[in-house]
Amino acid sequence: MNAPAASGHTENNDILYVADRHLNVVLVNDHWHAFAENNDGRAAFTPGARTNLLDSFSGSERSRWQAIYKSLIEGQMPFYEADFLCPSPHEWRVFKLRIERHHDDSAGLLLVHRIIRQPQDNRQDTKPAQARGRLSVDLGLHAAGFTIASSLEPLLETSGDLIWCRGYKHGQADFVIADAAGHGAAASQLALRVGAILDQVARASHSVSANVTELNAQLCAQMAATRGAEVTRVDFATGLYVRIDRQARTTTICSFGHPGAIFAKTGYVQPAPGLPVGIRTEGGWIEQPYSFEQYGAQLLMFTDGITEQFNPTGRMLGHAQLAQFYVEHAHLHPPQRLEKIQNAVAVFRGDALVKDDQALLLVDTLSVV
Repeated sequence: MNAPAASGHTENNDILYVADRHLNVVLVNDHWHAFAENNDGRAAFTPGARTNLLDSFSGSERSRWQAIYKSLIEGQMPFYEADFLCPSPHEWRVFKLRIERHHDDSAGLLLVHRIIRQPQDNRQDTKPAQARGRLSVDLGLHAAGFTIASSLEPLLETSGDLIWCRGYKHGQADFVIADAAGHGAAASQLALRVGAILDQVARASHSVSANVTELNAQLCAQMAATRGAEVTRVDFATGLYVRIDRQARTTTICSFGHPGAIFAKTGYVQPAPGLPVGIRTEGGWIEQPYSFEQYGAQLLMFTDGITEQFNPTGRMLGHAQLAQFYVEHAHLHPPQRLEKIQNAVAVFRGDALVKDDQALLLVDTLSVV
């Protein structure tokens, strides 16, 4: 792999930017700035305006990318690839970002970020929102004291989003909403794998963070056994693990690289960030309790396909707008509330493209003691 000298600018159109082992940007591509400007991407990462790769990220996203770069620097991966969609709400273009290790005699280890343009002639069937079917999920926990409404809207034929639950005795239940990296069949297979592992390891006798830790350990072990020596990408999943305890009157949330949840009483909350599962064998996930008295006993979980939906003018929906949709209809029964939220998101989207799987999970806790 040929990389340019680690200084100044480059006109090599497949190279976006180059960073050193400290993640400081040492070279940029002026064409990348022009592309971002021309595609509603001023808020996207433009290395020329910052000095460090992590400066563009915060919270769980920062933790995730920090783990990826650490794995690259330490040689645990020869390179890393991820798919990105053009930020324009009207254009469907997929770009593959490839980060490669390169050794420069004068600068030492470099991380070269290249772009690989993907062919677009096979995407036509997935573009209109009307072509995407809604799949409602009946989680069957009403008898245990919970009323639930949920939906999965796949971008392609299958979804990389996951909704999982398990009820226990004494008014406890665990809920997981997760988003596997990528789209289509590969992401769907990863989501199914996460669900299968949860079926095996989730226990009421374990803490929420312990269940996430075991999920990560099993997922990493399975991936290591199947991917072989040549690692072409890191398959990971972000998500929320939520335990609702009717007797203790608490909702405990543990994030593994995912946005927070929305409570009907207080709005959006962001728990302590944690790494996505599947990246590294160690993680250190933190669980946080939220009392019914302060936050209420109703909450909404979602994947970022909802909150990162653009409208025709290029504005993103965001957490605050989704929270407003939810709180406005908090008095309705969950199925009707879910429909109202979906309709509000559709009105916001208008004729802009849908670019990701979308999942929603509403949980109402009934007759708390």
